[in-house]
Amino acid sequence: MKTAQALLYFFLSGERFAKMAARHSLFVNIKAPDLHARWLEGTWPKPAETEQSIKFSRQQLSDLRAGFWQSALWVIAILILAIAFLLGMGKSLPLSTDWKWLAMAGGALAAWGTIFQLTHVPMTWGGESVFELLRPPLFLLLFVPGSVLALAGTLA
Repeated sequence: MKTAQALLYFFLSGERFAKMAARHSLFVNIKAPDLHARWLEGTWPKPAETEQSIKFSRQQLSDLRAGFWQSALWVIAILILAIAFLLGMGKSLPLSTDWKWLAMAGGALAAWGTIFQLTHVPMTWGGESVFELLRPPLFLLLFVPGSVLALAGTLA
C-alpha cells in the first residue's frame, strides 16, 4: 500500500480507496498457505468474495471518514467550551490578528489528530488492514502542522 495514494483516495475517491483496500486485504490473506494454493489453482478469490471484500471496504471507509470528521466536531466543541470559559472569567476574546490565533489553530489541529487517533479503531488479527495502516499518517497529517503552528504562535 502506498500511503500518499491511500491518503489521496481517502479524501477524494472513495471507490478507488475501497478497491485498493480490498486488493490489499486479498494480498495480506494470500500469505496463508491454503489460500495461496487456491490462488495458484485459480479458484480463489471468487468474484463474489472479491465483491464482498470491496463492499466491506466501503463500509470501513465510511466508518473511518465518519470518525475523522466526528473528531473535528469534538475539537470545535472543545474550542466553543474554551471560549465560553474565557468569556465566563470576564476575559475578552482577542479579535486582532494576534499570534495567539495561530497557536489556537495549531492546538486545534493537533487536538483533532489526537482525538482521531485515540478513538475506536477496528482491529484485525494481523494489524495489516489499510484502515489500521492509514490512521497514523492521518494523525501525523494533522498533528505535525498543528504542533508547528501552536509552537510558532506560542513563541511569537
